Amino acid sequence: MHLSPSHARTLRRVLTTAVAGILTLLITAGPAAAGTFTEIVPENVIGMMFLNPCTGEHITITSGTLQLLVTMNDTTSGLHLVVHGNAQGVTAVGESTGVTYRLAGDFWFETNVAAGGFPVVVQMVETHDVISAGSTANVLVHLVSHLTINANGAVTAAVSSASAECRG
Repeated sequence: MHLSPSHARTLRRVLTTAVAGILTLLITAGPAAAGTFTEIVPENVIGMMFLNPCTGEHITITSGTLQLLVTMNDTTSGLHLVVHGNAQGVTAVGESTGVTYRLAGDFWFETNVAAGGFPVVVQMVETHDVISAGSTANVLVHLVSHLTINANGAVTAAVSSASAECRG
């Protein structure tokens, strides 16, 4: 089962927002950020809604996730950013049925930016289990994205795949 066009658009908006935030971090960090640092950053997703492709019901997230953020300079003075995140106690509730869901899974996100800002390469892989507390079908969501922006600022590669599998 593939995600609906509206669900795929929502996921692309989330990715675009994440990329914009990360690029802002990279640009504003500048040379003063030389070296390596590690920071744990909580990501607040409370209130985020998505469509359960198995039931057609909207689900609202009622807790957040936890990210591990690692940034370092590479040998050519560019920046390399890796984000690993996993769901920590994330729950959601069905809008019309009140069914409670537990979200488990993780994601990996990597960005490489050359010294001077371009090229930029962004890759993301996510796998999430949306597990119902009752007899409602569970959902396995898998997302893969890749984006390359060349030295002229033109997108030269953009690949995105989103799928969902209903599991009774």
